[in-house]
Amino acid sequence: MIIYNSGMCINCSIFTIYGDLIKRKAEQGSKIIFLGASGNFYTEYEVKFVSEYLRKLRPYAIMTRDSLAYKYYANFTKNSYNGIDNVFFVNLLNLPQIDTDLTPYVVLNIEEPKHYRIKEELKNIFKEKNIVYSYHKPFPYTKVSKLVKNGVIVSDNPMDYLLLYRNASEVYSDRVHACIPTLAFGNKARLFSNSPRIALFENAKIPDVRERLVSIEGLKEMQDKQISISSFIITVIKRMVI
Repeated sequence: MIIYNSGMCINCSIFTIYGDLIKRKAEQGSKIIFLGASGNFYTEYEVKFVSEYLRKLRPYAIMTRDSLAYKYYANFTKNSYNGIDNVFFVNLLNLPQIDTDLTPYVVLNIEEPKHYRIKEELKNIFKEKNIVYSYHKPFPYTKVSKLVKNGVIVSDNPMDYLLLYRNASEVYSDRVHACIPTLAFGNKARLFSNSPRIALFENAKIPDVRERLVSIEGLKEMQDKQISISSFIITVIKRMVI
């Protein structure tokens, strides 16, 4: 059996909840792969906590989505690669470009209260353009219902957001995973955030996403390399199992 863990999965919370389960599966012969993985805050405590678990797990492969995770955790496996976030592959879904009554439109996905001033500034900048507002938390219902009544897109279906960002001309957000799919689809985005996850963009060669509106170049080459390495690892594991 092969067990994949992806995203922000090498942190204290995940290992506190699932660490012993994953360790038991590893002891039973399962091959553990961290694919497009990262930590959370990379504090001294987190790095030490995670390192202790990885030392016990001895994962077969660790493919990270930022250089900090690679720096701290690559040495806990013989198969490591410093790659890109898995969401950078969403363009492989081949979602259609759709013309609507709003096309072209700009998406404002600003959710943090500390960024509301930025949101108001953007509203004034784009007042002559079509603006679509989105919000990524489909709960609680009382809050969502108010947002929807005000014309904000909120959904518990990821595809709704992917279609929105696929067809946007520009996206301005304080959420990493509003910007990444936008960029993967070939559109432009700007991030307003000081989250450690900014490192995901550095790995994708767009470190200035917080400074200006950007697009991504060379994505296919990065995808092909990561897919090739992943495929090789899976092939080797299958041969071991057989």
